[in-house]
Amino acid sequence: LKIARALLHQWLRRRSRASSEPSQPSQVEHTSSPASTVPGNRRAKKGARLDCIDCARARTQKTTMDAFVKKRKAPDGADKVRPTFVVCPGAGGGDCAALTQALATFGKTTTIANGKWAGNFPSQMGANVQLVVDAARRAAADGAPVILVGHSFGCRVVAELLTSEAIPKPSGVQRLPSNVITSGAVLESFPLYGPSPPKPSTDREVSIRNLPSGSKVLFLSGAKDEFLDRSKQWRANQPVGEAALRAVLQQSPCDATVVMVDGARHAAFKVAKAKSDTVRRSNIATIKAHVFDRLLTTARPVTAPVPAPNKPPPLVKPVALRPPTPPPSSEIVPPSTTERPEPEPLKVALPEAGLSNFMEKPVSSPEPKKARN
Repeated sequence: LKIARALLHQWLRRRSRASSEPSQPSQVEHTSSPASTVPGNRRAKKGARLDCIDCARARTQKTTMDAFVKKRKAPDGADKVRPTFVVCPGAGGGDCAALTQALATFGKTTTIANGKWAGNFPSQMGANVQLVVDAARRAAADGAPVILVGHSFGCRVVAELLTSEAIPKPSGVQRLPSNVITSGAVLESFPLYGPSPPKPSTDREVSIRNLPSGSKVLFLSGAKDEFLDRSKQWRANQPVGEAALRAVLQQSPCDATVVMVDGARHAAFKVAKAKSDTVRRSNIATIKAHVFDRLLTTARPVTAPVPAPNKPPPLVKPVALRPPTPPPSSEIVPPSTTERPEPEPLKVALPEAGLSNFMEKPVSSPEPKKARN
């Protein structure tokens, strides 16, 4: 690295010197000093040859980088399409920074709200899918094609979304905008097997088997991914790695592409430092080819939502309505001049015996006192 850095600085100094002296021919750039023309000065001649070799290497490397960084064009001939990637992170909400940075080299990136899922249980998968739907709607507002990308647990959520979108819906019902691509996705480090044997409700192979027919999915995983092995836990004497993934894909009707990264584990972009740059370039080229050559060719055109057809009004039984209450009058009504008749006295029917029988109290004769013995 030190030698490469020194050679790069030397080449930059020569280039700046050549740009400041445009009258000199380009051959002067390759001569390190006038001493190199003196016969017998072998060290100077060797240095000049090395300079020429370094210049040629720098030019070749610059051409290669320009071709690598150059933006691809869409199949329909549009100029410089930059898709938007909805990155679905792992269960912890992180560990996908390298994937996001790689996607940002040729597109825009976004993620789910707050970068966290609703939960990891099967009963919470519907809420997780809704988070991806909301993020895709926000990303589709600018009209650019939106592509779903999953990492680890996010791969399972994306697979569930693709499966649900393939189910026929009533006419006029559209869950996602037309520029969100649901005919395929990019799944990095799909967690096929957990640390313990799965239950019928937690079988992760079902997510791959239920992928819709013809969906173009890229599976990018590490060759040493422990989520494709588990031979030391509960999957003894069974296929591991790429063989295990392809065995499950044979039971799925999807159009899958499997790419294994040598030296990587449960993150396709994390390898040894000496190979990190090479692996990163290779992974970016793989994702680029899948996006521009397979997914964007089937992108649906952005169209306005189709209004619902005009239907006759439903038959409703007529209901008799009460007439509206008239508003209160603002005129002052004068008091009535007629006198009201006095109320008649209340007549009570009394019995024939008269009131004496009711008013007088009966007098009782006193009882004689008892004598004491």
